[in-house]
Amino acid sequence: MPRGKKLLLKDGNVQLVRSYEVDGDRVKFYSIERSEWEEIPSALVDWDATKREQATEAKNDAETLAKAHKSDAARAAAPALDVDASLEVLPGVFLPPGAGAFVLQSKALSELTQAETQERRDKKQTVKQVLNPFPIQIVPTRRNVILEGPRAHLRLKDARPEFWVRMFGSDIPHMEVLRTHVRGPERVVEGITTLFGEKGEVSDALPILEWPVAERVFRYTLEQPLPPGEYALTQATTIGVDQNTEMTLYVWDFGVDPDVGIPAPPPPPKKK
Repeated sequence: MPRGKKLLLKDGNVQLVRSYEVDGDRVKFYSIERSEWEEIPSALVDWDATKREQATEAKNDAETLAKAHKSDAARAAAPALDVDASLEVLPGVFLPPGAGAFVLQSKALSELTQAETQERRDKKQTVKQVLNPFPIQIVPTRRNVILEGPRAHLRLKDARPEFWVRMFGSDIPHMEVLRTHVRGPERVVEGITTLFGEKGEVSDALPILEWPVAERVFRYTLEQPLPPGEYALTQATTIGVDQNTEMTLYVWDFGVDPDVGIPAPPPPPKKK
């Protein structure tokens, strides 16, 4: 089942939530976008539309799982079948073999290429670490991840692509879609905060839904179309415990061109 739900409001807005509960005339929910509990009047929620949306998602989820079960049956009937290539994403479209990240757009599946990155520490945060009397691990570390070039090589033709990830091992990957900022000849993922090696919130992260499809296979969908710009699909992994913990960020970059995504917001007016 998806790790997110939608609350459709009467004013047309959508709240992407992990869970919610109705208490009298109030609705309490955990916002995925803001990572905190919130409350609103239940009268603001379009309950009929919310139930229809949940029914549609459940139907789509059941169809996806049915495809996975069909693939499992095919493997049992034909042991020589390539297990990695037997998962059908769409009729006639199969997930490529091996671990990796893939993007589905226009009924075609393409493999994402892992980008080479560099890291730069926030100088102000480094000063805080030097002046803090406690051990340095207590002070959060802010890092910027740098990607070479102002544009990603992969340009998407769909503003609402799906991402498919096949992993080795049993751990659930922590995936995010992040905006990157063009700074001259490079792109920057800004403001990644770590504390004791654990990755914190990133302001440029976009809300996504995670759908476990089969063993080691996950599907990710976007809540809203992507505006034109540069983006990165990322996976954070940690190794070690406490002060010896290290975080590694894997990055797959891509871009959405102006004639594909939703219109970009107009620039602010120039000051006279």
